[in-house]
Formats: sequence, structure tokens, C-alpha cells
Amino acid sequence: MARRLDGVLFPAAGGPLSPGADVINSGIMAQPLLTIFAEAYAKPGKEEALRKVLLGLVAPTKKEAGCVQYDLHVDNDDPRHCFL
Repeated sequence: MARRLDGVLFPAAGGPLSPGADVINSGIMAQPLLTIFAEAYAKPGKEEALRKVLLGLVAPTKKEAGCVQYDLHVDNDDPRHCFL
């Protein structure tokens, strides 16, 4: 089910995840790696609101234990389309 936050629509989860949890061996210990791809579309005129909300998630998420990478991207051809 889609979720709304401050007038911005967040689509429901349901896209495919990376196949299973791979194991990366750093030479010291193996850690499971899970890759999640999330995308959201802003309502017309709410592009900046969506970017602000999503940017607000980046710094705290990067501080979480085990977070390797968390980046916000905006589609060059459709500024309503954001993905993490």
C-alpha cells in the first residue's frame, strides 16, 4: 500500500531485491550484504518536498550500524522520479 508523507506519495514496496544475501569476505570476517533499491515519484509540484524528505533520511541512515552506502538519486529526465 502506498504511503503519504507531507503530500508526497511513496509507492508500496514490491520491487525485486538483489538475489539473496551474498557474503562478502573482507579477509577478517564475512558479512551478509543486502541491496535494496527504492524509488518514489513526487506529485506534480511536490518535487522539492520529496527531495527534502529523502535527503533528510540519508545522513541518519548512513550512521546506522552495517550501512555501507545510501545515496539519493534524481532522474535527469524526470525530476519527479527519485531513487535510493
